[in-house]
Amino acid sequence: MFAAWCEKEQTEVLLSERRIRSIEADGDAVTVRFTCWCGHEGHFTDLRFGAPRHAHLDNGPVEDTLV
Repeated sequence: MFAAWCEKEQTEVLLSERRIRSIEADGDAVTVRFTCWCGHEGHFTDLRFGAPRHAHLDNGPVEDTLV
């Protein structure tokens, strides 16, 4: 399970791994594309492990967490 921001519902939703459409690595960032239960297709980008993370959740809240 993972939490993601759903732009259509304007809230954070809890999704299963079956909702993941793709995971793409590009340099130090990983982008996860998902389909929400409501059908909205969204994504979030996060830095790889070992570096400070700044997850931008599809224009939703910004989360700053140190790993």
